[in-house]
Amino acid sequence: MAFRPRGRTKKIIPRIRNWELGNNTDKPVILGSGGIKVGSIHIITIDDRKRNPNTGKPLFNAATIIATPTISVIGFKSYRNRENKLEVENEIYFNKIPKEIDKKTSFKTKEYQNKIDEIKKTVNTVELFRIVACLIPKRSGLSQKKPFVFELEIGGGEKKNQLEYILGILGKEVRTADILESTSEIDVISTTKGKGFQGVVSRMGIKRKSHKSRKTVREVASIGPWKPANVMYTVPRAGQKGVHQRTEYNKRILMISDINESESTINRDIPHYGKLEGEYIILKGSIAGPPKQFIRMRFPARPKIKKVELPKIIEISNNNG
Repeated sequence: MAFRPRGRTKKIIPRIRNWELGNNTDKPVILGSGGIKVGSIHIITIDDRKRNPNTGKPLFNAATIIATPTISVIGFKSYRNRENKLEVENEIYFNKIPKEIDKKTSFKTKEYQNKIDEIKKTVNTVELFRIVACLIPKRSGLSQKKPFVFELEIGGGEKKNQLEYILGILGKEVRTADILESTSEIDVISTTKGKGFQGVVSRMGIKRKSHKSRKTVREVASIGPWKPANVMYTVPRAGQKGVHQRTEYNKRILMISDINESESTINRDIPHYGKLEGEYIILKGSIAGPPKQFIRMRFPARPKIKKVELPKIIEISNNNG
């Protein structure tokens, strides 16, 4: 029931409904970022959990690499609350956008300065600001030409300061490492692997019937009464499995590095991905989705770790995959 409806997600880029401010309350900050799933890796760290029998000893961690190329801020939107619904009030894009974006996409705004002056006058009535970010896969070594365009919310400080912060980064590139420097955990929102049309045993995890059962074994015994003839939505049925949006909470950051730096010890050639380029982060545990899948990140909604520090790494396995 917790994962219904199990239909295919409408968009490749996951949707984030709630944004968390985290530890940033005084100054305006970007409340999330984006990346591309690369693959799995094993890392041995020093266990820094308190009141644990293994504290101070080596800890074997299954981890996931996420490529985090720089994000280009190509525009921003201001939202207003009307009848408890958020509506876009103003939408402004920078005059010069990355060449990788399709030329047919009309991102350019003619009255650029006039719109900015208009927003400055009505900044007190704005409910929230969101920047329009662009992530280019080529910067991480992929051959994909089409960039990922998505929105990131701005939080912290007053609305006037948020607008000044947005105008300061508009048209520039932002590093994911700078966004996540104030947290040690993040929430990951991604899309699961597609499994196609599956039966109830695989899709819903029900128990198989006895081998002496009539007609079928991998099927629901009774789907409903004769009278009234009705099938409730809670009854397991066959259908689509996979390509669902999922949110995983409190993924700990183990490492933030750049593949081009001498400190990086992971292999550049990664199975099912290719040659990794640029910056990347390593998160503890697995992440839903296949390699090359777009991943969205935000500050944790249910934080557990208050301290902001990376664990001490002893060894990194070179067998990626």
